[in-house]
Amino acid sequence: MSKKITLYFIALFITTSAWAQIPNASFENWGKDSSESLDKWVVFGDVSKTNNSKSGTTAMRMNHKAFSNSQSYLQYGAAGLGGWPYVGRPDTLSFFAKGYFNIGDSAQIVISFGKLGSPIAYAFVNFSVTDSVNFTEIKVPITFFAPLIKSDTAGIYFVVGKTDSVNSWLIIDDVKLTKAGVTEGTIINSGFETWNKLYNDKLTGWTTGNEITKFSGIPAVIAEKTTDIKDGAYAMKLTNKNIQGFGVFPGIAVSGILDLNGNGPGPGPAFSVNKKFLNMTGYYKYAPVNGDTCKLQLLLFKGSLQVGMGEFYSSSTTNSYTQFSAHVKYDVSFTGMPDSGCVILFAGSENGTPQAGSILYVDMLDLNDINAVANLENNIQTQVFPNPANNNITIDLNSLNTSNIYINLVDIAGKQVKEIYNGKIGSGYTKIETDIAQIPAGIYMVKISNNGFVQTNKLQIVK
Repeated sequence: MSKKITLYFIALFITTSAWAQIPNASFENWGKDSSESLDKWVVFGDVSKTNNSKSGTTAMRMNHKAFSNSQSYLQYGAAGLGGWPYVGRPDTLSFFAKGYFNIGDSAQIVISFGKLGSPIAYAFVNFSVTDSVNFTEIKVPITFFAPLIKSDTAGIYFVVGKTDSVNSWLIIDDVKLTKAGVTEGTIINSGFETWNKLYNDKLTGWTTGNEITKFSGIPAVIAEKTTDIKDGAYAMKLTNKNIQGFGVFPGIAVSGILDLNGNGPGPGPAFSVNKKFLNMTGYYKYAPVNGDTCKLQLLLFKGSLQVGMGEFYSSSTTNSYTQFSAHVKYDVSFTGMPDSGCVILFAGSENGTPQAGSILYVDMLDLNDINAVANLENNIQTQVFPNPANNNITIDLNSLNTSNIYINLVDIAGKQVKEIYNGKIGSGYTKIETDIAQIPAGIYMVKISNNGFVQTNKLQIVK
């Protein structure tokens, strides 16, 4: 099973909550969340340490609950990335186990070895235990595909839960690899004794990367409170971080409460609304790495159906707090009133490759139902469509006053690809169309400059 964290995986944790407007919109309220991570292992599902051990003081307990997608995983190494460094050529993996399995339920163990990125050994075994009191030693034979060659990486994966059985459980301890009965190589923390305790600030009313990485077994501080503010006592700081075994994890925060058993299709209703809001506004600062792109997004719903969406993108370095506006576009067939909303904030992942070290600060989010935001520093709202596009795009501008603007198309490295407009626009709505048929497919930014203020709109060109 791939443990690469995707946005879909993140989406599974969002559940419905009742809130008035955006919860904790100025990021003032933080609690304290404690978490433990198991050194060198990755856990997923209902997995925890226990003092019911074969040796030492702790072992690992894995539970299987009676609901869909309820399997629990224990993983040494990272699936798809070759596992942890391990040099050897063992013939057996052994461990001690005890537990209880309902009829038809079982556990699985997968063992893989690699050399220079290619698999050279593999084993897959279904097993179960019948003794819930005493530990039993289980041995799994390993066959190498190629002679003589020693591995440079190893991955070991335990999975509990084959069927939707109630309350099956398994305790594992003292995992080792042997050759001819002699331990070969080293599995770090094979007795599950070393745990790292972290204390993170938890943002009230939101799910952040902190909770998601904790649930995945490698806790990291992705979202944190900061006194670098626009107003009040705190703002939120989101950072893209390189996490061993997962790659770059995007700085993310989503309004709503973490649901460890969530099976939803994606971010959904998280707080109540009572108007047909047209904009989400707030203040942000951004320090992108390698052309990264942040996104601040509002989703609006009627019941469980998404009926509107507003998005603000930027790939430009913004050193001081700057007001933004994410203008909402409603489905053309929707004529009623939305009843709920959800906010999603990304520090950088919209170009498909979030960059480690990109940092987004956000403060003072708000919703409004007027066509123009009177206090926006740049005085201009913009929208680019269609998106994705292949031949032509239209840029809608809504200006509070007459302005001199410069619009150009740049690639994600910031290099100008095309000048779109250089001149004056009047107050109110202005529509500018341009031909992009000769521009290669890729991710670009429509960059709009106005009196020293720069805003960007992400554009995907497809062919």
